[in-house]
Amino acid sequence: MELDKNVQRVKDLLKTISEKAAALRPLANDAQKAALDRVDEMTAEIDDFEEKVKSEAGQTFEQKKNEWDKLVQKIFQTEGLQQLVTLVQGKTNGVAPVFTSLLSLAIPMLLILRY
Repeated sequence: MELDKNVQRVKDLLKTISEKAAALRPLANDAQKAALDRVDEMTAEIDDFEEKVKSEAGQTFEQKKNEWDKLVQKIFQTEGLQQLVTLVQGKTNGVAPVFTSLLSLAIPMLLILRY
């Protein structure tokens, strides 16, 4: 299911950011540092969504997709994941190759789900 793939992509992105947080923190501005501090919370929200989708068999795909759209928008815009993406894109060594491949999947997915 495409929704499952998108959930996994965002989880992978968050996992990579979490693993590289120590390298990113010195380059981050205050808003980005605050977003780095919330990566575990964002991951928990994605995990909760994933569990909820699996347990609510009565929901239609459209209902699940709408919930996912809201969660993705919240995480990327409100909670600052987009700021971390910007931070990673600005970093030119070490982390960049991993993030480039993840971002090439995550950003189009975000845009597709929003419209």
